[in-house]
Amino acid sequence: MKHGLKFNGIYQATVDARYFRYLRFYEHGTVIHVMSDKQPEDVDGWFNEENVDNVGDAVYLGRDRIAYSSGKYKIRGNKVKFSIAFPKGKADYKGDIQNDVMKIESYSHITKERGVDEYRFVATG
Repeated sequence: MKHGLKFNGIYQATVDARYFRYLRFYEHGTVIHVMSDKQPEDVDGWFNEENVDNVGDAVYLGRDRIAYSSGKYKIRGNKVKFSIAFPKGKADYKGDIQNDVMKIESYSHITKERGVDEYRFVATG
């Protein structure tokens, strides 16, 4: 069955007026999570599968200090499910893909909090 997950860019969710969550999916099952106050065109170069071993580590890219977190995803139809490893634990995510939008429910095993975010796809070069 065909799915709508896209691999030629990043998904962006607004956290608040200053911060965004970003997800980048790779065809073989890896997903990378980054949180930043930067815009998509500024963070696209940060996503690099070579950094997935640096889970939760600070990675310096120029003057920017970012924390990479990663995991593996599974997809069935238009549903996606994944867990992201953070330095103090993990968070589980599941949601629906509809065209360029993913509505993702999350559960943090660290804080025991649940949330829902809407991620919009941004094509990158």
